[in-house]
Formats: sequence, C-alpha cells, structure tokens
Amino acid sequence: MAKANPGGSMDPKFIFGRDRLIDQIWDVLSRQCVLLNTERRIGKTSIVRKMAANPPEGWLAVFQDLEKSTLRASSPKLFFSRCNSTWAGSNRSKAKPEKRPKTTRPATMV
Repeated sequence: MAKANPGGSMDPKFIFGRDRLIDQIWDVLSRQCVLLNTERRIGKTSIVRKMAANPPEGWLAVFQDLEKSTLRASSPKLFFSRCNSTWAGSNRSKAKPEKRPKTTRPATMV
C-alpha cells in the first residue's frame, strides 16, 4: 500500500491515474520540448520518474536530478556521463553508435 508522501517523489510503481497525461507528454516530446511548470509538491518529479522508468518503444529516457548536484559546474558533464552509462546498459548498446536505430530518440528529463 502506498503512503502519503507530501513533498517527496514517489516510486513510479505507486503513481496511478497519470497515464493519459504521460502519453500526452510523450506525444508532444516526439515533436518538441516540454516544460512542466507548476507550483511545488504537485508531482512533476514523480511523473518524470515514471516516464523514465517506462519509456515508449524506441526511446531511451535518462532521469538526472541536477538540483541536488553539489558541483553545479560539473552538472552537464555528470548528466551526459549518466546518459552514456544508461545507453551502454540498455539492450541497444550492442549496436555501434553509427548503426543505432533511427527511431531511437533520447528523452532529456531534468
């Protein structure tokens, strides 16, 4: 059973009732960037974590919380390192970079 979690992000398996919103976000991301902008404690991070945990076929999602980084100057470097690690750990890593499927689109979630 999921407990109330005010102010914290939830484990993606406990996020219910947001599938339609998540589908809409993925649809928009296929064409352009998306900005989730609303007041604090609404669930933006939880939605993004759920999206990263279960991306659509052909997408590789990487979640990196840059706000918690203590070294702001190195945050982009850490983020791209995480992207590379995620790519290498995926089942897509068997293909050489020049042979990656054309349908694979990285989703940046910050």
